[in-house]
Amino acid sequence: MGRGDNLTILYPPGCREITEDLSPDELIRRLKTLAHTLQSMGQDDGAYQEYIPLAMHIADDYFLSYSSRDVQLLIACCIADVLRVYAPEAPYKDPQQVKNLFLFLIRQLGGLKDPKDPAFKRYFYLLENLAYVKSFNMCFELEDSQEIFCKLFKLMFSIVNDEHSGKVKSFMLDVLSPLINESDVVSNELLDCILTNILEPCKSQRKNACQLAKDLIIKCADTLEPYIQGFFNHVLIMGREEKNLSISQKVYDLIYELNHICPSVLLAVLPQLEFKLKSSDEEERYGSVSLLARMFSEKDSSLAINHKQLWIAFLGRFNDISTKIRTKCVQYSMHFLINHPLLRKDITDTLKMRQHDSEETVRYEVVMAIVTTAKRDFGIVAESDDLLEFVKERTLDKRVSGRLGKRVSGRLGKRVSGRLGRRVSGRLGKRVSGRLGRRVSGRLGKRFKIRKEAMCGLAMIYKKHMNNGDVPPDARHITWIRDKILHGYYMTSMDDRLLVERLVNTCLVPYQLAPEERMSKLLQMFASIDENASKAFIELQKNQVAVRRCLTDLLASSTAEEPELASKLSAVARFLPDPLKVQEYIRKLWDHLSTDSELLGLFEAMLSPHASCRDSVDAVTQILKKLGQPVMTNLYYNTIKMLLERVSNVMVDHAALSCLTAMIKKAVMEDPEVSDFLALPNDIAAEKGLRLLFVLSFVYPSHFMHEDILQCLVSLLDSSNSSVPPMVLSIITYIGKCKPIDHYYVPSFPKTKLVAMLNTQILKKLGQPVMTNLYYNTIKMLLERVSNVMVDHAALSCLTAMIKKAVMEDPEVSDFLALPNDIAAEKGLRLLFVLSFVYPSHFMHEDILQCLVSLLDSSNSSVPPMVLSIITYIGKCKPIGESFPGLASELVPLCEQFAVSGTTKQGKHAVRCLFVNFSLQDSQLHQIFSKIIEKIREQLTLESPHFRTSVVSLGHIVYNIPDKFLVQVKNIVSRKIVKELLMRNQKTPTSTTTSSNDEDEWAEEELLCEESLIKIEGLKMMARWLLGLKDDILSAQKTFRMLNAFILHRGDLLETGTMPPYEMAHLRLAAGASMLKICEQKGVGDQFTAEQFINLSRLINDSCSEVRMRFSVKLHKGLARGIPLKCLPLDFMGFYALAGIEKDKQIRNSIKQYMIADINKRREYIKSITMSGGERAYNQLPHIMPDYMLVFAVPVLTHHPAFTSVTDVAQLTMIRQCLWFILEPLITKNDAYCFGFYKALIEQMKNHKDALKPEDEVTNHKMWAVCDLAMGLILSKTVSFEMKEFPSEPRIPPMYFKKHDDPDFVNVMSYLPEELQVTAPKKTTKTLTGVTRKVDAEGVNGNSSSAGGGTKKRPQESLTSTTSNKRSKFSSSSSAMDQVGPS
Repeated sequence: MGRGDNLTILYPPGCREITEDLSPDELIRRLKTLAHTLQSMGQDDGAYQEYIPLAMHIADDYFLSYSSRDVQLLIACCIADVLRVYAPEAPYKDPQQVKNLFLFLIRQLGGLKDPKDPAFKRYFYLLENLAYVKSFNMCFELEDSQEIFCKLFKLMFSIVNDEHSGKVKSFMLDVLSPLINESDVVSNELLDCILTNILEPCKSQRKNACQLAKDLIIKCADTLEPYIQGFFNHVLIMGREEKNLSISQKVYDLIYELNHICPSVLLAVLPQLEFKLKSSDEEERYGSVSLLARMFSEKDSSLAINHKQLWIAFLGRFNDISTKIRTKCVQYSMHFLINHPLLRKDITDTLKMRQHDSEETVRYEVVMAIVTTAKRDFGIVAESDDLLEFVKERTLDKRVSGRLGKRVSGRLGKRVSGRLGRRVSGRLGKRVSGRLGRRVSGRLGKRFKIRKEAMCGLAMIYKKHMNNGDVPPDARHITWIRDKILHGYYMTSMDDRLLVERLVNTCLVPYQLAPEERMSKLLQMFASIDENASKAFIELQKNQVAVRRCLTDLLASSTAEEPELASKLSAVARFLPDPLKVQEYIRKLWDHLSTDSELLGLFEAMLSPHASCRDSVDAVTQILKKLGQPVMTNLYYNTIKMLLERVSNVMVDHAALSCLTAMIKKAVMEDPEVSDFLALPNDIAAEKGLRLLFVLSFVYPSHFMHEDILQCLVSLLDSSNSSVPPMVLSIITYIGKCKPIDHYYVPSFPKTKLVAMLNTQILKKLGQPVMTNLYYNTIKMLLERVSNVMVDHAALSCLTAMIKKAVMEDPEVSDFLALPNDIAAEKGLRLLFVLSFVYPSHFMHEDILQCLVSLLDSSNSSVPPMVLSIITYIGKCKPIGESFPGLASELVPLCEQFAVSGTTKQGKHAVRCLFVNFSLQDSQLHQIFSKIIEKIREQLTLESPHFRTSVVSLGHIVYNIPDKFLVQVKNIVSRKIVKELLMRNQKTPTSTTTSSNDEDEWAEEELLCEESLIKIEGLKMMARWLLGLKDDILSAQKTFRMLNAFILHRGDLLETGTMPPYEMAHLRLAAGASMLKICEQKGVGDQFTAEQFINLSRLINDSCSEVRMRFSVKLHKGLARGIPLKCLPLDFMGFYALAGIEKDKQIRNSIKQYMIADINKRREYIKSITMSGGERAYNQLPHIMPDYMLVFAVPVLTHHPAFTSVTDVAQLTMIRQCLWFILEPLITKNDAYCFGFYKALIEQMKNHKDALKPEDEVTNHKMWAVCDLAMGLILSKTVSFEMKEFPSEPRIPPMYFKKHDDPDFVNVMSYLPEELQVTAPKKTTKTLTGVTRKVDAEGVNGNSSSAGGGTKKRPQESLTSTTSNKRSKFSSSSSAMDQVGPS
C-alpha cells in the first residue's frame, strides 16, 4: 500500500491520522494515542480486519527509519501489539518486510540496556509483548531466520546487566527459549552465540550474560543436546574446526562448563574423550587430560563412577610418555585425594609408580600433591600406609635419568674434560663445558628441590599436627618424621645440611616458642629419635659451633694481612653451598663490616656466647635489613642469610637451660608431672635429657655458667641412680673447659663435692687444671682411658653371684633387675664373656672360679658352652690347672663328660677349655685327651647318640694337639670317618623323619637327618685335622680329592640319587667351606690342583641361593683373615668374577661389598708395607695385590660350564659381564691404576696356553677370547693410557697357564666376533692383543698362524722367570714396564 494512500486507512476511534508531514511532536502525540488504543485491544479471532491497512502503514520504512528515537519506540510498540492482536496470522506476509520488521524490533530492544531511561517502561512493554505472544516465532519460515536469531541473542546477551530486575531477565529468557525449543534446527552460529557467554573472558567480564546463557541452556537442554553432541562429534571425532566459531578453539573449556551447567547434554559426548586420551597427538592428549582431571577431581563429581571406562583410560595417562601430561595428572592428585574417598586407592597406586618417575618434575609434583593433601586434611594421608612413605622415599631423591645419567657418570665426565677438552678448543670448548655444567647443575638442583620439598613438607606436617596441644590420634604415628629429617644430615650436599638445620629450628623445635615449651619440644624430640638421628643432631650442633668459631675468628681479623684474610674468608665459605661462588659475597660482607660499625656491632652481639635467643633473632633481623631487598636476585642477601641461619643461636640460652635442667631434675627424681607433660617415661626422659645436656654443654657452655643451673646439676650428683653422676660430671667438665668453675663462682657455691669427685691424687701432682696446662690435660685424658673404674674382684664376685641366681631362676633376681631370668642369665653370661677377655686377672680368684664351675651343672644346655668360653679366656691369662689344682680336679670330669656325651657346642668348648688350662702340664693333658679319645672311638657309629659330639670333639683335639695322637687319629679318620661315614650311606632317606619337603633345595640344619649332620661335622673334622698337621702333604692331597668329589657330585658322593636336595646342598657347602679352610694354611693348603680350584669355584654359582650366599661369606672371611700369611691365597679372589652373573640382586650386592672390602684391605696393607720400604716388601706385592684377581679370574671363566663357544655373542657377553664385575673396582676407584700393567698382564696371559688342557684348541681359544674381552674392557673404560711405573712387574701363575712351546710366540689375533671387538685408541703406537684398528684391522686379523692363531715375532726380552715360593703360583717377568709386550 502506498505511502500517501491515507484514504483507505481506518483508524480506531479516538485516533488521528498518522502521516509523514506531521511534526515530530505531533507525530509522537498521535502515536501514543494509537499505541494506547492498540494496547487495549484483545485477541478476538477475525476481528479488527479493517485495521490491517493501518498495520501495514505504520510498518512503512519511513517510520521504521524515523530520526526520532521516541517515534521508533512507539512504532515498535504498535507493531508488537499488531502482532499480538492478529496472532497467529500476522498481517505481514512479505518475507523481506517480516525480516526488516524483526530486525527493527531487535534494534529497539536495545533500549532495555538502561533501566534508568525515562522510556524504559515502553521498552519493557515491548519485551513483555514479544515474549507473551512469542512473536519471533514468525521468523521460523524465513530463510534468514538463524541470522535474525543470532542478532537477537547477541543483543540480549550484550544488554543484560545487574540493574535489570528478575522480571526483565525472565522475559528475555521467554523471548529466547522458544526460538530454540520450537525451532526445527539450531545452527552452529547460534550455538556459538549462546555458548560463548559461558566461557572466558565473557564468564568473568559479563556475569549476567553468562547467567542468562546458563538459564537458557538448562531450559532448552533437551533441544540443545543433539546439536551440542553434533558439534562435538564434528570437532572431537572428525577433527574439523570451524574457524568462524569461537567455541571451536575452546572445546575442552566448553565441555567443562556444560558439565557444570547441565551434565545431561554431555551424556553422549564424554565417552568420546577416551579417543582423545589415546590420541597420537600430544597436545590433544594434554587437553583431554586437563579437562578430565578437572571434571573428575571436583567435589561431588560422580563422573568417575558413572563413566568407569573413561576413568580407567584417564588413569592410564599417569604413565603417558609425555612428561607434561604425567605432571598434569599428578598435579590433580591432591584434589582426588581430598574430594573423592572412593578414588583414593586408584590415585595412591598411580602415585606409587610416579614417585619413581625418571623425570624430576613429576617426582616433585608427587611430593607436592601428598604434602598439600596432608596439610589440608591429615586424616586422608594417615589412612594410607603408602602416601607418606612416598614422601619419605623422596627425601633421598638421587636418581639421574636418561642422558643425564650418562653425562654425570664419572668416566664420561672425565672424558668431557679430557678428550673433548683437547679436541674442542677456544670458545667452543668453553660453551660445551658451560652448557654441560649448567645442565648438570640444573638437574642436580631439581633433585635437591625434590628432597627439599619432601623434607619441608614432612616438617610442616609434623609442626602442624605434633606441636599443637591436641594431637589427633591418627597423627601420632608420624613421629618418625623427626628421625627422617635428621637423617637428611647424613647427605653429603651442603644444601641438605642447611635445610635440616633450618627445619630443626623452625619446625621440630620452633624458635618462636616460649623457653619452657621450646625445651619440652627439644627434650621430647631428643628422647624419642633413634640412634642415627641422635648422632645427626649432635653433628649438627658441632658443625654450628665450627661455623661460629670461623666467623668469630674472621671478625677478629681486622688487622690481618691479605693471605691470612683470604684463608679465613675461604674457611667461612666452606660452610656454605658452592664455596667458590659464595666467597665473593663473604668478601663483600667483610668490606661491608669494615665500613659499617653498626653492622659489625650487630654481628658481635649475635655471636656473643652470652647472647639470648631473643637477642640473636633481633640482631639477625636488623642485619638482614642492611643487606638489601629480600628477593631471589639479591644473591648477597640470600648468601648472608644462609650464613646467619647457621651461626645464630635461636634454640638455647640461660632461660631455656634453666627450664631444661629443672625438667630433667624432676625426671631424675621421678616426678609424675614431668612424665605426663613430656609423654615419656621418667627413666627415658632422665637418660636422654642428661645426654642432651651433655651435647649442649659442649655447644653452649657459656649459657651454663649461671649459679641456678650449676646448683641444679650438682644436686643431681646425689641421685641414687648410679648412671646419673657420671653424666653430670661429664657435663660439668665441658662447662669447666670453657671457664674453670673455681675462677667463676662466688664462695657460696658448694665446690668441694665437685672437686672431690674430679681430682685424684695423681692429677694433683700434675699442676693446675687449667686449659694452658697441656701436660695436665694430656695425662688426664690418658688416665681416663687406662684407669679401670668398672670391674675388680669385688664387683665380679657380685656379678657372678647375681648371674648364678638368674641361671637358677631365682625370682629375687628377676624382680631386682626387672628382667626375666632367662634374659638376665643369657645377657649376664655374655657380659662375663666380654669381661673375661678384657679383665681376665680379676677372675683369678677361687670364689669367682668356683661360682663359674658350679654353673657347668646347669640343666640349660646353652649355659655350659658360655661358661667354658669364659674359663678358656681366663686360662689364657694363667692356666687354672696350675693356679687352682683343686678347681681343676672338678673341672676335668665335667669337660670330659661334655666332650664325650654333651652337645656339639659343649664338646667343642670343653676341648678348648682343657687345652688352654692344662697346656703347661703336658702329661696330664695327654692323659685327659687319651681317655676322651678312647671313649670317642667306641661312639663312632650311627647307633651311638653321641656320634656327632664325638666327631666334633675329636676334630678340636687333633687341631690343638695333632702330634700327640698321630697314628690313632689317622686310623680313625681313614676307617671311621672316611670309609664308614663319608663313603657309605648307612640309613635310607625313608628312615629319616623331617618336616621338610624332599624337593626343597634348602632346609635349616635342624631338619637334616642325623647321618647328614654327622657327615657335615666329619668334613669339618678333617679340615681341622689337616690344619693341625700343617704339612702332611699326602693326607692333604687325598682330602682335597674327596672334598672335590663331594662338590662334583653335588653332595651325593655315592651318586645314589636318593638324597634329598637340601641335604646334598648342605654337604657340598660343607665340603667347599672345608676346602677354603684348609687352603688358609700354608703347606697343606697349597696341595689343591687347578682342576679342584675350578670345581670349587662353581659353588659361587650353585643352583641353591643359600649355598651361594654362605659360600661367599666363607670366601670373604677367608680372604679377610690375617693378611698376608693366614688368609686364603690371592688365587681365590678370582672366584668373585663369577658373581657377575648372579641373578639375585641382594646376593650380588653382598658379594660386591665383600669383594670391595677385600680389595681395600689389601690396598691398605700394601700402603703400610711400602711405606716401610725394603726389597722384601716389594717381593710380597704379587701375592697381595688385588690387581692379580684378573689373572685368576681368567682360568675360572675359561672353564665355566656355560662358556662353550667363542663365536656365541651371548656367552661372550656373559663373560664380559663377569670380567667387568671385578675390573670396575680395580679400574674406576684406584688412584694407582696403571693401564700399562694391565695391558702387559693380559698380553702375557694370551701368550700362554691353558695349563689344565694345554693341547685342547677349543679351551685355548676360550682363554684367549677371555683375554681379548678383558683388553677390550680396559681400553673402553680407561681414561688415561699413560704407561707409568707400577710397583710390581706382571707375573703369570704356571699352575693355571702353560708357556707356549714356541718361545717366540706372540698372540695378536682377536678371537672375538666383530661386534665385540674394541677399536684401539688412535694415538696408541703399541700393538694390543685382541684389538682391531680402524686403519689396519684387516691386516691384524688376517695375520694368523696354525700355532693357536698367533703370529711369530721376536719379543724384546724373554718372559721366563719363576718364583721359588710355590704358594704364589706366579712366574715373573724380568723386563721393564716400558718393554713388556710386542713392539
